[in-house]
Amino acid sequence: MTKETPGSGSMVDWDLAVSVGSRIAGDGPEVGRAEADAVVAELRADAERSTGLVQEFTGLTAQPGTAPVLVVDRRGWVQANADSFATMLDPVVRKLTEKKPPTGLAKALGSRVTGLEVGGLLGFLSGKVLGQFDPFFDPGGRLLLVAPNVVHIERELGADPTDFRLWVCLHEETHRVQFTAVPWMREHLAAQVDALAETVEPTKLLEDGLPRVLDALRGGFGQQGLIDLVSSPEQREILDRVTGMMSLLEGHADVVMDGVGP
Repeated sequence: MTKETPGSGSMVDWDLAVSVGSRIAGDGPEVGRAEADAVVAELRADAERSTGLVQEFTGLTAQPGTAPVLVVDRRGWVQANADSFATMLDPVVRKLTEKKPPTGLAKALGSRVTGLEVGGLLGFLSGKVLGQFDPFFDPGGRLLLVAPNVVHIERELGADPTDFRLWVCLHEETHRVQFTAVPWMREHLAAQVDALAETVEPTKLLEDGLPRVLDALRGGFGQQGLIDLVSSPEQREILDRVTGMMSLLEGHADVVMDGVGP
């Protein structure tokens, strides 16, 4: 992915976001080279094994080779998600840059500031995620398995590594099967992002929405969520559709994981 440099129209300095996120992410638990190689090999094998198990349980058929499996460390997850965010936000960025550049606070908030913020968020989340399906990676998505986090949680729980790694792969592989067996879902999700971009007003977002977010952060949000602070009724309706879709997919993956697991 080509990332725009600061000042070229991009709202986020993605290189800075990846650099900051990677530093915050850290390395995770101490693992020797031989053990690390074994974890990677087992996760890859479990992901491949899970495909057949998920298809047998759900009746959904995903064509092989449509979405690669990547076993990554925390820094790899940060990079992958920066790329994915850049793709998702591209319609919004185009919408904003088509308008007259905002002034005041919006002018003061440069791409490096947003890069720091996004990097901080990615760095924090990189230690929490076991696996993830990225539907926006061309052409058909990709499955990410975060090896150090899997090892960290299985050690923390005292879980059997063989069982735990397969359990994680069953959940994440279900997402890969969902999107590859039902390809219109990827297009539908992308369409919601495009629809959201059409509702964005740069001045309102940057000069009105962001100050309210900063005030809310200082006050702990109170009874308002972040979405309520920066979105209009039309935008919340779109976000509700996305939330409903993702909640359905997560629930389905839990059912499959629990159904196949025994």
